[in-house]
Amino acid sequence: MNNEEAQEKYVELQMLDAQIKELQSQAEAFESKTREVAQSLMALDELKEASLGSQLLAPISPGIFVKAELKDNSEFLMNVGSGIVVNKDLAGVKRLLTEQLVKVDRLKEQVADQVNKLAAKAIPLQQELNTFIETQKDV
Repeated sequence: MNNEEAQEKYVELQMLDAQIKELQSQAEAFESKTREVAQSLMALDELKEASLGSQLLAPISPGIFVKAELKDNSEFLMNVGSGIVVNKDLAGVKRLLTEQLVKVDRLKEQVADQVNKLAAKAIPLQQELNTFIETQKDV
């Protein structure tokens, strides 16, 4: 391998590294979504057991809450996108959240597979470059 080939391999290795980092960032976002959905499912289970008239804190925005009273724990309002809100029963909401979990898990698996494939390409490149560097020390 000459210097020009080594530079090409180094650039390719850097590109693979950038792609891996981007995928890892996506994986972290998917993990965050998984936690969020799991917390929502737990909250639904807690609401199902709560007595009507119970006091609770309703979120207004992250970290801001208002005191509220539970009037109905069998029907929920769910934003389905584009500003559209629909009524859903508990089972319907849980079903949709569970479907989201399944989709996110599939995406996490796909990202992990892509990271593994990119790493499998990067390892031999790194080894070739290390060998080249060692041979250049002897020159």
